[in-house]
Amino acid sequence: MALDRGQLRSDLVLCTWEGCLAQFHLSIAAGVVFTGFAIKLGADELMLGLLGSLPFLFRPLQLVSAYLISKGVRHRPIFVWTSALHRIVWVVPAVLLFLPLDSDSRLMLLLFTAVVSYAFGAPLENAWVSWSADFVPVTIRGRYFGNRSIFTGATGLAAGLGAAGLVDLLGEGNLALGHIIVFGAAVAAGSVSVYLLSKYPPSPRPNRNEFSIFQGLRDAVDNDNLRRFLFAVVCWNFALGVGGPFFLPHALNYLGFSYTTIQAYGVIVTVAVLVTNRFWGRALDRFGARAVLTTCGVVLGLFPLVWSTTGPGFSWPVWPEAVLSGAFWSAMNLTVFAAPLAIAAKKSRPYAIALVGVLSGLAYFGGSMTGGAVAKVIGGTAPLPGGWPTGYQLVFVISGVLRMASAFLFLRMSKRTESYVQPLVSHLGDTGFKRPAHWLRGLFRQNS
Repeated sequence: MALDRGQLRSDLVLCTWEGCLAQFHLSIAAGVVFTGFAIKLGADELMLGLLGSLPFLFRPLQLVSAYLISKGVRHRPIFVWTSALHRIVWVVPAVLLFLPLDSDSRLMLLLFTAVVSYAFGAPLENAWVSWSADFVPVTIRGRYFGNRSIFTGATGLAAGLGAAGLVDLLGEGNLALGHIIVFGAAVAAGSVSVYLLSKYPPSPRPNRNEFSIFQGLRDAVDNDNLRRFLFAVVCWNFALGVGGPFFLPHALNYLGFSYTTIQAYGVIVTVAVLVTNRFWGRALDRFGARAVLTTCGVVLGLFPLVWSTTGPGFSWPVWPEAVLSGAFWSAMNLTVFAAPLAIAAKKSRPYAIALVGVLSGLAYFGGSMTGGAVAKVIGGTAPLPGGWPTGYQLVFVISGVLRMASAFLFLRMSKRTESYVQPLVSHLGDTGFKRPAHWLRGLFRQNS
């Protein structure tokens, strides 16, 4: 059957609009206002680690939608029911400060909200990625998702900055009003996104009632290249989890940043993502996932080390770091999303996507709990004798070293299906990254 390009374009526009509204919701529900709210309610380092890792802890539930899809259940009902519960439950923190409860009870309700939301978000994510792999033609996949990320990123930037600015503007005396406005706006945007998901076109995937979850997992892990990718992603996400949940508490409690200042950092990161997304989409199509993951993973390992040097009166390094961080996270996120779509066979793709989500999520959760325990023993903002590092700074150092070490594991991916690192690094040198590209080229010469 011939491809109706006009209809495809219309459907992809719908997908982009839905993504923008979903990102509006997520930027508030999982952003600086949420973390700051938890801190105000008395969350300690372990609780912050738990809250930061919940999206990853519930990733095993991606297997639910993988199983349903393999049994012939259409994507649309999975979209609608899971997205409704994932997004509308955030009405709870909107009204939380109006309830006659103590801080501990409010903190437990905030945790409950996050648990429910992320429990239903996991199967939603798997169903959406599976649908997009079936629906978006492979010839435009990198470019389309690169462009879509530009629009969703811009929306998230505006939502996060607006929410942070409003809460700061209203001040401590009007916290209840500020939270009902920002979380209420998140719920409203999330509700519209649920409606748009209900209008998604059906996937061309045929029903396969004979496919079992165990057979699907076996088929997925029989792919040697996917196993190599999974091992690298697990190690990478553990490294991310060690430091990931603690950048915001470090900025709020140790650097003394306001919500708006933190969101300004996020603006810089997002602008860097927007500016570089098309470049990385083309680089991914040209050089392959192996090259992009290894190169960017090493660079991203340097940034927690930058954060480990910051403290009261010495915060300026985070601003140039924000530019570079956005540029290279743009590549990493796009490639981790796209790689399993290319590696996995179509019949086992939902299970391959679920395996990536499940294993990387559990690894991030383990890293977060490890980082939280280390930070709690020392004290998040309490320095060791000698004045450095604090608990947060120490987990940043550990995270950075582990990131760089795990990035080299992506080199184990098959050279038959993925490009080499050196041509990508040379390409970076030709497009304005000459000095760091020269260093990376020498670093990878013997490994690729």
